[in-house]
Amino acid sequence: MIFNRHGAVQIAARRIRVSLTSVADLDQFTRHAEMSTLAEIEEAAAKLSPEEKQELILFLAARLRADGAEMPAPRKYSQEEMASWIARDEADMEEFRAGA
Repeated sequence: MIFNRHGAVQIAARRIRVSLTSVADLDQFTRHAEMSTLAEIEEAAAKLSPEEKQELILFLAARLRADGAEMPAPRKYSQEEMASWIARDEADMEEFRAGA
């Protein structure tokens, strides 16, 4: 991953070796090299390794910030809500330790 002088994230290009033996091979390669719909992009993203997915998320977040997109407001939880989550978690741990 590379950061340019403006702090934007750029994904480093990877070298890809392709053996093209005919015009048909070239046509098929170029059709698969471009993605034009969200479904195609989602399908390609699903095939990425966890590290590549993380790199993609960081890239998209940087692009959203650079484009001036409004980010969601931080979530706010009450003390009671958080206390109930902790109590439930502790009860689950006791149950786990008891072997249930």
